[in-house]
Amino acid sequence: MIQKLKDSIESKFGNKIAYQKDCKALSNRIFNDTSQVISPSTLRRFFGFLSTNSNPSNATLDILSIYCGYSDWEEYKSKNSSNKYTKEPIFSLWEKANDAAKNASHKSCRAIKNNQPFGFENTIPRQFANERFESFINSNYVATPIIGPGKFGKTTLLVNWYDDYTSKPTNRNNIVLFMPALRLEYWVNTGSYIDQWLLSELEVPSSELFDTLNANEKLAPGKLIVIIDALDDVSGKGIKTNKIYTAIQQLAANFSGNWFKLIVSSRTPAWTEFAKQCSPAQTWLYASHKNLSSNQANIPPLREFEIQGILDNTINKDTASSVIIEEIASDVLQIVSHPYYLQLLIDSYSQSNLHLIINKIDLVVKFLKLQVYQSQHNEEKIDILKAIISLSHQNKTYDLIKKNDLKKMYPIHLKQSGNYSTAYNQLLSFGVITEEIMPNEFGTYSVHVKISQRILYRVLLLLTLVEDNNGIDFSLFKLIESKYKGSAMKPHLVNLLFELAYNKKLSETLKHFFSLSDSTLEKVFTYPYIHNTLSREELMRKELIPYYAGNSKARKFLFEKTVNLNTIANSSRLLYLNYLQNSTSEKDVFMGKTLLYASNAYCFDFNWVNQFSDDFPFSCPNFSSSPIISGLWFSCRFFVLHIKKELPSSSIYDDIEKYVNSIGNNWSSVDRHNFEIALFFGMVNTKQYRHIRDRLSYITRKKDLATLSPQEKTLSICYQLANWQLTREIRNINIPTTKQLISDAPPWASYQTSIIEKTWLAICYLNQGNTSKAYEHYKRAIKISSIYGYTLFEVRLLLSLAKVLESVGEHEKAEECVSLSHSLGNNSNIDFDLL
Repeated sequence: MIQKLKDSIESKFGNKIAYQKDCKALSNRIFNDTSQVISPSTLRRFFGFLSTNSNPSNATLDILSIYCGYSDWEEYKSKNSSNKYTKEPIFSLWEKANDAAKNASHKSCRAIKNNQPFGFENTIPRQFANERFESFINSNYVATPIIGPGKFGKTTLLVNWYDDYTSKPTNRNNIVLFMPALRLEYWVNTGSYIDQWLLSELEVPSSELFDTLNANEKLAPGKLIVIIDALDDVSGKGIKTNKIYTAIQQLAANFSGNWFKLIVSSRTPAWTEFAKQCSPAQTWLYASHKNLSSNQANIPPLREFEIQGILDNTINKDTASSVIIEEIASDVLQIVSHPYYLQLLIDSYSQSNLHLIINKIDLVVKFLKLQVYQSQHNEEKIDILKAIISLSHQNKTYDLIKKNDLKKMYPIHLKQSGNYSTAYNQLLSFGVITEEIMPNEFGTYSVHVKISQRILYRVLLLLTLVEDNNGIDFSLFKLIESKYKGSAMKPHLVNLLFELAYNKKLSETLKHFFSLSDSTLEKVFTYPYIHNTLSREELMRKELIPYYAGNSKARKFLFEKTVNLNTIANSSRLLYLNYLQNSTSEKDVFMGKTLLYASNAYCFDFNWVNQFSDDFPFSCPNFSSSPIISGLWFSCRFFVLHIKKELPSSSIYDDIEKYVNSIGNNWSSVDRHNFEIALFFGMVNTKQYRHIRDRLSYITRKKDLATLSPQEKTLSICYQLANWQLTREIRNINIPTTKQLISDAPPWASYQTSIIEKTWLAICYLNQGNTSKAYEHYKRAIKISSIYGYTLFEVRLLLSLAKVLESVGEHEKAEECVSLSHSLGNNSNIDFDLL
């Protein structure tokens, strides 16, 4: 409509406004005809001779409309917005714009894809993106940002979404213009209004399209979606940046109705600056600071299935052995949910350095090497990070520091004073550090700084402590114990130091580990990290475990207080063997033999069943044991009866209830559920499906998934599997909901839970007729079983898979599965018909 008004003015004036001098003549003409004053400089801005960040005011438009013979701007719009005044049909303009947008977007996306480090074809679409953008496009919001630190996957997310969205026939009438924010620097130099420049990018010669749709959005053939990627690329450029920020906000403000949508991606610091200038929180969807996670992003980190998808597309491609997320330690998995860390793992991975899959310290050090130690202004960055650590950990905690305190040490705010300002902003942009505005003691606000990730902070702090100590020895453990007494940092630093010493094969230092105080060890073993560390590097494990088995404190914390079913069939067997060899009391022998027999059962070795009753001449223990050990012991009883082909009588269930009623009074609800999980290991594998269903029927009365504890979610899968075995019916199964059930499975039984969950999902997919998905889940369950030595599960799964393959005519593959299952169970002392 603005362009139409320009045409009307030139028509009334009698000449085209082609030069700045024409604006002075027009100003005089307007005053003579209307007695209204409009300055030549205002007219120069209106006709584009002077650059401006703002659209003409209503007062200016009113005067110009009066000059053209109308009462005001509203009358001009109402009498000139009808289709009869349109020089070209809207649909024709829309199609031209759509073609232009496709060409421009494909060019932008192609450049991005060519720069993807491990090949764009190996990336995966983010599942949440479709849901979020669909919600946004159907909302009344005009704009939304994608915010996150550097290399958090923002651009990859947008390109994948663009490809998916534009490929759908239902979206063919929607225009999607994907442009890098750097493109807006060309606009700044044109001096035109941002909407006029946008029309030129869409190769639309006049404002007909926007003016008409703003007046009547029902005429829009579809949506116009503009994606501006990497706003941070234009930050820090003074007046030019301010103009671009203002223009983007005007785009969001100028278009009424639901036909125009704007998506902007930005690193967090640039978005913070944009927000200060433009205050988008109220008018943009997901734009509030409250939407930012601890990663300083308003998008989630990679989920486990997304990590697996990328691994399958990269390091698992065309290899005989593949990496699955169940191989990756939970703390490392949390780190690689940040896309850049995952990229580092992929870049570094080979069969010769499998330690990276489970070694978080090496992964974090590699990140620091690339982003700090070997980067531009590395000395300044190291100074800044050490200063943050020095200032923040004075309170012995992971905390924020005042930016002003950092300024007193280094000129991070003075661009002309060395490289500290640049180094600081690079750390900020990449997400190594973050800023937060917080109230202070004077009732005002001040800026605070912290190292963004706890694991990054802890590793940096530990490396500083090691450097100050001139290396690692046991005195450093004692120093941390003393210096961080009462601090939440202490157990994390001790765990990290243990891992670092283990990686460096400092066995003599680690032999003194259990000289630490009980209170320290109690907190350290709240986490599974020591067990995770001991599960790798066999030579170190073989040296340390026998030594620890003779130490009373090591037996208490390493053996008795923590049971890890994940490694019960491989690395933990050495723990139990050595523990038993050093055990004399009835309770210790009970624990050691129970764990060894359960380990043998996982390994598909049942040569011990005849020895069981000699070792345990009682129907249930007459002393208290940990709930997990007690559950495993009853599981072993089920195996004894099953292998001997003796049907379990009601007496065993009576014994279970008797034991729980006498001992379980001291258990918490978590203890009781842990007992049930350990118990169901035996019940599931000996086909006690009816009793499983009866014991777990209470879970079905909890309709809300959120009310289930992690242990109850695991038990819920057991219930569903048992119910299907009894009825062969699957009713109202929601597969995404089922997948959520193991998202926070108990750490000590996560692999066992994952195998059962994938088996159940395979059955669900078979029920839906999706054989390929079922086959995929069976293979994943078999892979997990093989990695962790769960031969019992592996054999059962191979036999189940053989039946599936037979049903679809894959007779040769079915025979291979049967043959492999029998070769695995040659020395099992079990009748395969029992499986």
